[in-house]
Amino acid sequence: PCSHRRSSGINAEYGGALNVVLKAVNSNDAACDRCTQVADQVIAALENEQVDTIIRDEIGELCSLLPITDCQETLNGYFNQLVSLLKLTTGKQICTLAGICEAVTPEPEVGDTCGECTLITGMVITSLSDDAARKEVTDAVSEVCAILPGKMAKSCEETVDEYVKMMLDYIAKMDPKELCSLFGLCSFF
Repeated sequence: PCSHRRSSGINAEYGGALNVVLKAVNSNDAACDRCTQVADQVIAALENEQVDTIIRDEIGELCSLLPITDCQETLNGYFNQLVSLLKLTTGKQICTLAGICEAVTPEPEVGDTCGECTLITGMVITSLSDDAARKEVTDAVSEVCAILPGKMAKSCEETVDEYVKMMLDYIAKMDPKELCSLFGLCSFF
């Protein structure tokens, strides 16, 4: 049986934090502030050796219940990776990724070609999740086919039918800055 004796300090300090965050989700700014505070506390707690020891002990207890080969080594490895990633982030970033805080896209400065391209491309990529927008793009490309003579028009329409959806799917998954770098407007690599 699991012993929660060692983790009672953690539960007392952080156990209600998730409930506070979940209850606050309906009020955006307050929820974001609370989530950020809790996430910052969790990140700070992970720097504490006692917390690290408690978590690793709990992993050991969990693995004693599971019939998984190398469970403790595997979970400790994942824990190490998680801690390393969390050390590179802030509470605000975590809460933004969780959808509790709103992501703020900084306005590019006038003349910042890369920033302007990234902002516009980001909006275009976001719009590609809308079926109506995708149909408009496909229809616009198909109109080009209509001005071509006979067999070329038919071949063009077949190409559009076959490749436009695939291209839109590919573009929708791209990073806006990466796409702008392909046009030579940003340096991505």
